[in-house]
Amino acid sequence: MISVITPWLNASQLCPVYKRNLDGAQVIVVDNGSIESHAWAIRAMVKQMGGNYIRNEENRLFAAANNQGLEVAVRTSSPGDIVLFMNNDVECRPGFLDKVAADVQPGGLYGPSKLDKHGLAYLE
Repeated sequence: MISVITPWLNASQLCPVYKRNLDGAQVIVVDNGSIESHAWAIRAMVKQMGGNYIRNEENRLFAAANNQGLEVAVRTSSPGDIVLFMNNDVECRPGFLDKVAADVQPGGLYGPSKLDKHGLAYLE
């Protein structure tokens, strides 16, 4: 399983692309104090995806939100599962999650880039 942790603040217009990118992943979205209209849309997207929605009433900032999401991922994951930190404004190529699942090795720590050392483009 791949758990994707995403801090989010407003910008609910990004929901359709985010949902398309991560179909099949366990999403953990940490809403960092979005105004209610955006919070409603983000929460609805996460519910449709069967993910976890964490609401902060104020912006706890990026690192703290990632740590909140990681706590959930650790509680709900099994050995060998993959945890991916991903911004909400990233658009991925089709099959991106399959490439991640195939290439990530146990115990590995990876960072995003246009091309990795093997010439694989995960994110655009």
